[in-house]
Amino acid sequence: MKKIINKIANWEKWHFNVIYAPLSLVWVYYMLKSRAVWFFTPSNPTITFGGLEGEGKKEMYDQLPLHTYPKTYYIQPSISFEKALAEIKALGFNYPFVVKPENGMMGLLFRIIENENQLKRYHQISPVEYIVQAFSDYPVEVSIFYYRHPTQQKGTVSGFIMKEYMQVLGDGQTTLKALIESHPKAKEKMEEMQAKHSANFNLVLPKGEKYYLSFAGNHNRGAKFINLHSEIDNTLHLLMDSLSTNENKFYYGRYDIKAASFEDLKLGR
Repeated sequence: MKKIINKIANWEKWHFNVIYAPLSLVWVYYMLKSRAVWFFTPSNPTITFGGLEGEGKKEMYDQLPLHTYPKTYYIQPSISFEKALAEIKALGFNYPFVVKPENGMMGLLFRIIENENQLKRYHQISPVEYIVQAFSDYPVEVSIFYYRHPTQQKGTVSGFIMKEYMQVLGDGQTTLKALIESHPKAKEKMEEMQAKHSANFNLVLPKGEKYYLSFAGNHNRGAKFINLHSEIDNTLHLLMDSLSTNENKFYYGRYDIKAASFEDLKLGR
């Protein structure tokens, strides 16, 4: 009973469909007003359903300058592992690299691959097309919400937040397993923690050292979100305008960006 009450009280544990159910009323209102079921698709006409549902990462990357996203390759789960491995090696990928579904799944099946055995296991269990991507080990990750009218070249940044991955902090005395068991979110995901970090459970982290339990920047993967609205300025608007007008086809949505610092981010590095 305690677990059930805890789940009801914590919206981050709710099912995706439950969280977004209230939007169905708004959907019906605008559907009737516009006389179109998929009234929102013109917001981004080159992305499936305007980016609301079912869009793939390739559709989004195609809107961006090549230098703004890591080296990326697409793998079909139907090909043999040997062929997939050969293609990855031929393209010059080095460990560690990232794998994740080509179609967004809220951080599910996102993994950092550190060796061939991990890649083989991932390829065997992946039910969908996935991407191999160079790992960007930058300390700052932000989400930026942007919108722009199609007749204009200047848009608006309406939201700016920083993501803090789920992590524990060493004290020089406590094992990693004990730190996880005392973490308010990680302790609820012990099966996942066991699968990812059991080899380090007996590790005692030095005082002040961070240990990341997940590199997925999603609420349901334990990430923390910090409001940076006060950091929105003209420099950030200029950056987002330059990214969004690259193909002049993207008008509404959220960017997830990693950078070395806020200064580098605003300068487009």
